[in-house]
Amino acid sequence: MEIHQKSENRIIIELSKDDMSTYKLDFSKIDYKSTETKQLINNILYKAEKELGKSFRLDNKMMIDVLPENDGGCIFLFTMSDTQKTNKSEIKNNYTLLMLEPHSLNALFLLAQQLKLHKDAIADCSLYSVERSKLFLIVKPYYLDSEKIAGILSEYGEVKGISPLKLSQIKEHGKLLSKNAITSLTL
Repeated sequence: MEIHQKSENRIIIELSKDDMSTYKLDFSKIDYKSTETKQLINNILYKAEKELGKSFRLDNKMMIDVLPENDGGCIFLFTMSDTQKTNKSEIKNNYTLLMLEPHSLNALFLLAQQLKLHKDAIADCSLYSVERSKLFLIVKPYYLDSEKIAGILSEYGEVKGISPLKLSQIKEHGKLLSKNAITSLTL
């Protein structure tokens, strides 16, 4: 674990894959409502207080951003506010959902070959069929790689950002063809 204070109200805590496994967590399982996540946050803030010699008042608002690292670790960005907190607590998992409707089936296979070269930049990639004729590739690139992955996708079809609501609609009304589309399409 590495702890850095970037300003009076902002600290960055980097956790390795081993640090995360101590709490039986990885990026995809981080949810403020889970006991494991709450325990992790309390423990790392306690360690930051000891290391930095500063108290982080938990009665004030705190924004927590979480970024995945390619090695399986995570970066936690804590930003404290002087404003009193509300009962709503939220952690932002920083990835962008992208949806691609490929130009053709051949374009989809060629794209899968390209994405295989960048699989460390992608958290998830699923293929859905909607209305029996439309194919949609749903890609979750890691936040720092989202522009690069969007650029690659745009060469093979129409790319759109997708909201969690739209993803839910596709999952509800479409058919999942592959949960791991990169592997399935490049066998």
